[in-house]
Amino acid sequence: MGNMLGMQEMKYLGAYLLATLGGNESPSAKDILAILGAGGLDCDMEDATKVVDALAGKSITEVMEEGKKKLSSMPSGGGGGAAAAPAAAAASAGGAPKAEAKKEEPKEESEEEDLASTGMSSSFRRTAKWILRNTILTDQSLTPELRLHLITKESSLWKARPEDCPFPDPYWAFYWPGGQAVTRYILDNTHLFHGANVLDFGCGCGSAAIACSMARADQVIANDIDQTALISTFVNYRKNHVSTRRVQFSSDNMLDFESDNVDELQRYLQAEKSFILLGDMFYDVEFAEKLFTWLRRMKATSPVRILAGDPNRHPLEEKQLQRSINFI
Repeated sequence: MGNMLGMQEMKYLGAYLLATLGGNESPSAKDILAILGAGGLDCDMEDATKVVDALAGKSITEVMEEGKKKLSSMPSGGGGGAAAAPAAAAASAGGAPKAEAKKEEPKEESEEEDLASTGMSSSFRRTAKWILRNTILTDQSLTPELRLHLITKESSLWKARPEDCPFPDPYWAFYWPGGQAVTRYILDNTHLFHGANVLDFGCGCGSAAIACSMARADQVIANDIDQTALISTFVNYRKNHVSTRRVQFSSDNMLDFESDNVDELQRYLQAEKSFILLGDMFYDVEFAEKLFTWLRRMKATSPVRILAGDPNRHPLEEKQLQRSINFI
């Protein structure tokens, strides 16, 4: 395996070992994240996936030998610290201890401390903390692979008065059916989005953007004119241990043809694989017509594929446009 595993990846190797020693013959990236999360360690889905791919097909003995090599190459007294602790425990084990990772939810305080380490502004962190405290983390949807902070029936805000919520029209706090359908499609067809440039238009809670990042899209733009939706999307990225390194969070009004960003967006969509994703956006006839005009322009100037999830709210009278949009 050579240098495929850098020193910063020791924690993933250690978690992989613990999983295999515990009886899991083929640990997945999510298994690795569960083990590291239970230990309070910061982790990243993309990095975990790289390590799992590198270790695929290796015997336990080979993986343990790799761990020992990495440990022996660390400077005395320095090196791995908490990141290397799982590998140290597993690589030096004489037998094969049964290690079972407990999937424990991090306490709210640790989530808020995690936000403090992001370098975001104080107003950003205040909004993110409000989302953490007043929404419910749930996977009860068409996409149980994702855990999202939402307003559900269990939330105190479900029956609250509008004035009880500091944010007007918190559409981002609900997982609408069209968004669920688009996200399910992405998760079931990850090969289509691998290496793609993606625009998640009206991203809401960020489910489709997160799914594309999990599918290893090359670049993702999570776009919503409601900045609280972008913060919600960021929170949900963190909750699902998915890296935001290839994600741009944008509050630009994409429908403004006079915007300076129009040309930049059209260049972005010129990629060999590019997608515009929409979920539940055809809720108003007037807005839908503006949206169709914009989509027609994007389709005419790029090879982009348009995927829309919507429970047939708006009748598509333009047959040509209807053929150019894949409704899910």
